[in-house]
Amino acid sequence: MKGRILLLSVFIPVLVQADVWPFYRHDVQRTGISPYKGPDCCNIVCTADIRQSMASPVIDGSGHLYIQGQESMGNWYLWCVNTSDCSINWKYPLGAAGPSLYFHSSCGISSTDGTIYVGYKQVLYAINPNGTLKWSYKVSNDGEDEIISSPAVVSDGTIYVGCKDGYLYAVNPDSTLKWRYLTGELVSSPAIGSDGTIYIGCNGNYKLYAINPDGSFKWAYNTSGYIRSSPAVGSDGTIYIGSGDNCLYAIYPDGTLKWMYNTGDDVNSSPAIDDIRGVVYVGSDASKVYAIYTTGGGLKWQTSINDEIGYSSPAIAYPNNMLYIGDNNDEFYAINAETGNIICSNLHTWEITSPTIDDPANNGGNQCVWYYEFCNKLYKVCCPPTGTEENSSCIRDRISLLIHPNPFIAATTILFTLPVEAPILLEVYDVTGRLVERLTKRNYAAGEYTVKWSAEGVRKGIYFCKLTLGNRKIIQKLILLK
Repeated sequence: MKGRILLLSVFIPVLVQADVWPFYRHDVQRTGISPYKGPDCCNIVCTADIRQSMASPVIDGSGHLYIQGQESMGNWYLWCVNTSDCSINWKYPLGAAGPSLYFHSSCGISSTDGTIYVGYKQVLYAINPNGTLKWSYKVSNDGEDEIISSPAVVSDGTIYVGCKDGYLYAVNPDSTLKWRYLTGELVSSPAIGSDGTIYIGCNGNYKLYAINPDGSFKWAYNTSGYIRSSPAVGSDGTIYIGSGDNCLYAIYPDGTLKWMYNTGDDVNSSPAIDDIRGVVYVGSDASKVYAIYTTGGGLKWQTSINDEIGYSSPAIAYPNNMLYIGDNNDEFYAINAETGNIICSNLHTWEITSPTIDDPANNGGNQCVWYYEFCNKLYKVCCPPTGTEENSSCIRDRISLLIHPNPFIAATTILFTLPVEAPILLEVYDVTGRLVERLTKRNYAAGEYTVKWSAEGVRKGIYFCKLTLGNRKIIQKLILLK
């Protein structure tokens, strides 16, 4: 904007943490970025049978993971899972029936005493690290007013959380109310700026709110659609948030527009920020993941996946620049965040929530990520450290799968490149997951190969080409026009 001077400063986090992934989106700024390396494979090493949840896991500094969910078809609990082997350490009963089907509060962990905070129905719970109740605070007596926002905890112990009753709550660490501010129905989770400003998006009136630490109004920015995305705050104070008007917004700390990027469909996913590389990542209901430059809002890359990205948000492993996300077609993806290439994916039965990156120290040096499959279970995916003997045969982002022409009539050419010898399975599926044709299944030496697919006798429509290398998968959409 002409005439604007933006003063940059060193980012001083509100919370200094020793935990691995203590909040929804990693930190109270909701950046979604981890200092640990993540896996470049999709090997599932263990699971935990926790049902019905749409929350995302958080991890403390002692090798424990926390998530709310149901036991089989029974009661609802806060679960403490051992990250080493997916075993259950303890569970705290929250109630006899689950909260809203599609929105569940993820936990927040205090860095001072390890207290775990989580919202369930109308109650904010504080649970001790040993699984006993510390206190609970009831925000409303209306059964419709559920806490589905995820709490943020700052250095003075204040807990911030939103509720469907329209209020942003600030609760003291002794369970007393500090203040509350009325906005509108809140699904979004609060993010905290370096000056203590609380940012939260409103589902009811389409606004991004900035609230001062004393509970007074600072400013509000109007989007043109509902907001279910949670804001993320960059190192320069820029606030990024998605909207139901198809756009990702970048807002200056004074509440004015920096830029906006139209993805073509709803943005319910929350953004992840890599300030060092100058990129913000987000998913869209356009069935795409986007990498957008933080300066200017230009597109770095976009990658098509198999379905809408409803409420899964990207997690970034900064040291090896990996991105993890899920879609509404029940698939988990590991993506090279530099190129946008899909490294591998795992296909499940239900939607995937936002992934969480673990510390290799919790996993014998292995690089691991966790994600939850709605209605089913919690998954742990791990790979040995890059460059070790066990991982030397792993095929990383140098694998490519290209299709030309696409869209096409009658026939198209599929080109794939391998850096090392590997067994290859190349198949075409329809949108129901039915196998249409197996194109090749054999060992290939390192090199570049082309396979022609003649779609004679195949109806026009959308198909998917899947390249499989052991546990790794690369999938590209095919559009047959004839």
